[in-house]
Amino acid sequence: MGEKIKILSVGKAKKEVKKQPKGSFSVQDYIEQADPGMYTFSKAYIEDTIEMVGTLRPEIIWIHQEQSMDCSDLVKEIKRIHPAAIIFMMLIGAYEDEQEIMNAYTALGAYKCYFIPPMMLDTLVHDMHVALNLE
Repeated sequence: MGEKIKILSVGKAKKEVKKQPKGSFSVQDYIEQADPGMYTFSKAYIEDTIEMVGTLRPEIIWIHQEQSMDCSDLVKEIKRIHPAAIIFMMLIGAYEDEQEIMNAYTALGAYKCYFIPPMMLDTLVHDMHVALNLE
């Protein structure tokens, strides 16, 4: 296999990050189990995302958005500087109008939106394969 596919995972602001409990299982762990050795993973805080996208040029970007956040401007800026990036929105919590939010992010250039819970990780792996033309 050639070069590994780069995934950038974008999360909260630095000051809001809490340590993950020991022994917890992340989306990255699941993806690595499903497709061992196929991807390289990097993490960015919201405020560092644009710089990381410009430097790394990842094929896939996961944006983890909590209810209190609005990542519309971030998605627009990513698509402006790296139009080929495939953006997956991971929307965490309960939202009043889920379809409206999904439509808004899709219109901005997000490939797919997921609401967590309940996101099925096998669906994410499948959708990544489809987006990368691996299936």
